[in-house]
Amino acid sequence: MRRPFVILVAALLVGAAGWLARPYLSGPGDGPTRGEGQAGPVAVAVAPAPVAGVEERVTSVGTARPVEQVDVTAEAEGVAREVLFADGQRVGQGDALARLDSQVEQAELDAAEARLAVAQSAFDRAEELRGRGAVSQAALEEALGALRTARAEAALARTRLGKRMVLAPFAGTMGFRLVSPGAYVQPGQAIGTLYATDSMEAEFRLPEQYLGRVGAGQPVTATARAYPGATFTGLLAEVGTAVDPATRQLVARATFANGDGRLRPGMLLLVDVLLGTRESVVLPPTAIVSIGPSSFVFVVRADGTAERRAVETGRRMPGRVEVATGLKPGETVVVDGAAKLSDGDRVEALPADASPAAGILGLGGQVAEDGGRPAGPAAPAGPGG
Repeated sequence: MRRPFVILVAALLVGAAGWLARPYLSGPGDGPTRGEGQAGPVAVAVAPAPVAGVEERVTSVGTARPVEQVDVTAEAEGVAREVLFADGQRVGQGDALARLDSQVEQAELDAAEARLAVAQSAFDRAEELRGRGAVSQAALEEALGALRTARAEAALARTRLGKRMVLAPFAGTMGFRLVSPGAYVQPGQAIGTLYATDSMEAEFRLPEQYLGRVGAGQPVTATARAYPGATFTGLLAEVGTAVDPATRQLVARATFANGDGRLRPGMLLLVDVLLGTRESVVLPPTAIVSIGPSSFVFVVRADGTAERRAVETGRRMPGRVEVATGLKPGETVVVDGAAKLSDGDRVEALPADASPAAGILGLGGQVAEDGGRPAGPAAPAGPGG
């Protein structure tokens, strides 16, 4: 007895659900509509279907990286007497970052400069004597050769002494210190990493299908989890010359001004590349009725009844949805109250300015500052390099 009772209850539930969904599952002309038996028209807000510019964008995940980055290394070996920067310090090009012990090199320079002074004096004396004919030309040339050698030795000693100072190759921000005063430094050993962060790059990947639609100079925007609601604007700097045959994607790089230093190397960025702008019908979300994978709008006929019409949606923007097909510009469409309508219902058309959708319908120019997003879920194009 228990099993037949359960089957009976399930059948009743299925039947009730089918009856309630009947107005939405039936098409035009499929049996009687609610409009035939309802007491009066349904009050809804209507407006002509507006046209606005819809931005086409492709979105990808990228990684922030500085335009210039280098591990600052010592060219000579010796004991680090001073480390002249702090973690995260801003430095200018040519600023001293570390000083190695230089007593030996300083002594070598002093000796070389002393020999240079002697050679200069000997040459001046030989030149004066040659003018009086007291020495031969060969003696003068020998003094000149000794002078040139002394100058070269002094220059070499000066260069060796200069290599005891580690200098910043460009202006930027230092990372963490990797050595401490008193440490013995080998040639090529990094003492810290220098980042040029006034301008940052984002490296990301794009599907090859967009290769013909992207190029240097196109506008790019990016967002970061670290700064909710903030948008960084930049330009597409370069597009890779080759497509990865394994993923059918190509690497692209965009540049962003970073004077405030908010973007940091290695940050995860969501990058949008503007592909173009097209004119299309755009409606508020309240005008779209979704049943499963299908979307519908209600168009008001000349006789005051509602026609349920299947449409294909395109890009979804803040407060607006693009209608790609199924609706012509200027057709009178229900913008608020569509959820309570069935096909063929008589409607009482209220002005859209009495609806919450009034602000959305005041379209002009670009419909969204950040362009659009696909109406359905879309996976990012791929991780940055």
